[in-house]
Amino acid sequence: MIAAVAQEGGLIDDHIFSLMVSATIVTLFLTPYLVAAAPRLAAAVKGKPPESPTESLAEPKGGEESASLLRDHVVIVGFGPAGQRVAESLLKKHKSKVVIVELNSKTAAVARSYDLQTHIGDATKAEVLEHVNIGTAKIVAITLPAPAASRLVIEQVRSLAPEAIIIVRCKVPRSSVATEPGRCPGRRG
Repeated sequence: MIAAVAQEGGLIDDHIFSLMVSATIVTLFLTPYLVAAAPRLAAAVKGKPPESPTESLAEPKGGEESASLLRDHVVIVGFGPAGQRVAESLLKKHKSKVVIVELNSKTAAVARSYDLQTHIGDATKAEVLEHVNIGTAKIVAITLPAPAASRLVIEQVRSLAPEAIIIVRCKVPRSSVATEPGRCPGRRG
């Protein structure tokens, strides 16, 4: 549109106008491919392989088990303030059984500073939960601030680990009172 106005005003000639339209079409076509290739290109520039979204941030150390060997473990989804409180309550007796799933790499680094097995990924995706062996988890604590994301994680956990105990942090509006123990107001089913 701007190029057409510039052409009509005599600011650019027909040749430049054609080049601008061609460049626009080419970039519209190439952009999705370049975005998809960006992590690999960045890794190549850095000289290391790209991380996948479900790749572990920290390799298990010492007595920690890899996620594929864990059984009866506790998976904490989200390591914000609520997730940190849950982890802190488990550190003394159950540290080797705690696995963190966090989407934000900075927050995942905080979990790593606790020396906890930490995986970066979107827990609303089944493959991320399978990566932390959710099927054999005893407890899944979901501490996400967004109710919609929490519901999606609950659905995934229920389908992949029907025997797991699910504990969910929820914010209760000040004017609401839970009518049933263990239920968040406004949650149906």
